[in-house]
Amino acid sequence: VTANTEYRDAYGVYAENGGKVSAGLGDVTVRSQQYNAFGIDAVNGGSVDAAMNGGALSVSGRSNSFGINAVDSSVTFTGARSVAVSSDAGNAYGVDAANGTVSGDLGGMSVYGAAGEFIDGVRAYSSDVKLAMDGSLNVSGGGIGMDGIEAGNHSKVAFTGVKELNVSGDTLFDTYGVNASD
Repeated sequence: VTANTEYRDAYGVYAENGGKVSAGLGDVTVRSQQYNAFGIDAVNGGSVDAAMNGGALSVSGRSNSFGINAVDSSVTFTGARSVAVSSDAGNAYGVDAANGTVSGDLGGMSVYGAAGEFIDGVRAYSSDVKLAMDGSLNVSGGGIGMDGIEAGNHSKVAFTGVKELNVSGDTLFDTYGVNASD
């Protein structure tokens, strides 16, 4: 799957308002040159079940960039070789869940934000996230704050198989490897 646009948001896989996507995928590459980019996005009761079959998820945007995003929704994925997310000027998230659930397995994850407000590998807010990894989780860049893994507002984040967790960059506020708060 390839989605590339210059002047609008770009989506690799999208489900909303109760829509359901069940797909076998390979590589998913998403690029928005001026706006937001979403690799796998489920919102408002949508659900995605994606078998990545060893494919890589690569997402880059000028504004906000999301590898996997679940807002009031659920995303399940298996067999992702890697997740790579970058943002030129906005927030960047490898996995972002707000009132949602995300579960999956992947090799490694890298998240880079050049000048965003927040740069997070995994961010969960009132959500449940379960990841089985076989590689490193790297978060880098510059912004207001950075987290390798952030769980807020009674969220549960469970992860296994992370070989290294690296968070580095130039931020205005704090940088956390793992940050859990309510």
